[in-house]
Parts: sequence; structure tokens; C-alpha cells
Amino acid sequence: MRVRGDAHVPVFSERVMFAQVYSGLPELLKQTFGGSYQVQKSPSTNGRPIYHWQTTDRQAVACVKALLPFLQVKRKQAEMILELRRLKELPRVVVGSFSMNNHWGKSVMMPLRVVDPVVVQAKEELFCAIKQLNDVRSRQPRLIGAGLSGHKGGDDKNGSIVPRGE
Repeated sequence: MRVRGDAHVPVFSERVMFAQVYSGLPELLKQTFGGSYQVQKSPSTNGRPIYHWQTTDRQAVACVKALLPFLQVKRKQAEMILELRRLKELPRVVVGSFSMNNHWGKSVMMPLRVVDPVVVQAKEELFCAIKQLNDVRSRQPRLIGAGLSGHKGGDDKNGSIVPRGE
């Protein structure tokens, strides 16, 4: 979400990013879906460079549509990206008109179109939901299998692991 100084409504952009220490997959994603590709120096002294790929807006939606059948971990975020695109493509509401000069200097009346506040609210809710899903600080701790050291949960009647009470 971005709000420019002259804007009355925040601007929302779909974004898909990928980074790793091997160049193969980020390069393949760049060739397949477009977007930007860069190499970043490692933050650690003896670390390897990090290869980044990113695409936004309609290219990101095309990428998500192509990869959605294969996604498991990030599927919910991908579905939210598709919902954001659906909301962005809804028509704007005409709330009035304004006068402006055309290329020949003649004054013409133009419709004043705005995004419905309900749609803006839905976009903001999606933004917050995706941000929360991607926030590593909000994730639940991973459970360790029964019988392994460090396991403080318990087993239920079906042998499944249940989280410990905190």
C-alpha cells in the first residue's frame, strides 16, 4: 500500500518476490514472468550473494495464476493477490464532473470517478491480512514430533501432536 502526497486514496500493488543463494530459479522466473532481477551482496562477511527476483501488478497476477496449482505454503497469499486484482478491476463510481481543456484548448466536461470507499476498505483488509501472514514474528512455533527432545506438547488419542498450553 502506498499513499502519494497528492492522492486521496492509497494505491495497492500486487507483488511476488523470490530470493535465494542460487541463481537458477530467480533467473528462470525472470525469463518466464518478466519483472526485475538483481544480485545483492551477502549481509554476512563470508556469505554468498543473494539472487532476487520480483514482479508486480498484472505480471504478478499472471505469475500467481500460473503457479497457483503448485502452491501449498503460500497458497492463501496467492489467492489474496487474485482477490486484490479483482477489486482493482471493479469500475470506479462517478460522483460528479469537472471541466478541463482538451488538446485544442477547448473546455470539456469530464466525469469525476472515484474508488468506492467499500472497495478501498476491502483492499486495506486484504493488505493487512497478507502482511500478517507474511510476518515471521506472528507465526506459531513449529511443533516437534512426539518422543523427540524438546517436545513439550502431548499426544492426543489419535497419536497426533497437540500444542502445549502457554
